[in-house]
Amino acid sequence: MRIIRLVSIVAGVLSLWVCSPVNHRAVFEFAHPGDGRCPVTLVAITDKPEIIEKARAELAKAPGQRRLHINGQIARGDGGHNTGWRWHFAPHDWDLAEISIELCDGQPSFVDEHLDEWLRDVGRYCPWSSRLVKER
Repeated sequence: MRIIRLVSIVAGVLSLWVCSPVNHRAVFEFAHPGDGRCPVTLVAITDKPEIIEKARAELAKAPGQRRLHINGQIARGDGGHNTGWRWHFAPHDWDLAEISIELCDGQPSFVDEHLDEWLRDVGRYCPWSSRLVKER
């Protein structure tokens, strides 16, 4: 009787594990024209299904048809994925936007060079000319 009960419990736990939705993290790469000399890369991660779906829909378009830019809260450090920068987009607080206020637009290098002020005074970064390039 105990063996049957134990098997039943194990089967129940396994069915929850197998049938439960799994949060997958997605990593997206954005291109930004930079200071005009050469494009730079920005990388953002998320596990939000609605953002992943929106980003994949944007990537399904031809590159010339992609119009959305990244807009999100930034945090200090590269976050382990936005290499080359002293900041990263907060994984749970960014989205793709058609329009954003001018205050949060700018060059990634300017944000990097003025990080303390940017974090204190603006907090978000919305580079209008950034475009989604690929999912990593």
